[in-house]
Amino acid sequence: MDTLVARGRTAEARSVADQYSFGPPWPDAIVLPDGPSILGRLLLAEGRVEEAVATLEAAAEALVGRGRHHIVWAPWPLDLARALAPTDPDRAAALAAEARVHAERIGTPTALGEALRCAALV
Repeated sequence: MDTLVARGRTAEARSVADQYSFGPPWPDAIVLPDGPSILGRLLLAEGRVEEAVATLEAAAEALVGRGRHHIVWAPWPLDLARALAPTDPDRAAALAAEARVHAERIGTPTALGEALRCAALV
């Protein structure tokens, strides 16, 4: 689904999500990237911003509480920042800055590139 969304094939991504009942309750198995983060990204691509924000904030609550801050495996802060940018630019900028800190800690080119891209968009 994530690849379909990235390629602009949102309707196809929604079809796959619906076909496989992609959504809560989430399986106990590890899914990478994180399921709620990807669902939030799909909702955002569909223009369902309020639902995307709620989904991404729930992902944040679940993951941050457990000390999980890997923005490649759980990209919720990147999409939440993008979703909030038009209505809450200060919070969006803070999320992007925090994502960059975590990306620098992770140290991979992908993580840093995604964080820098997010900062540029917000």
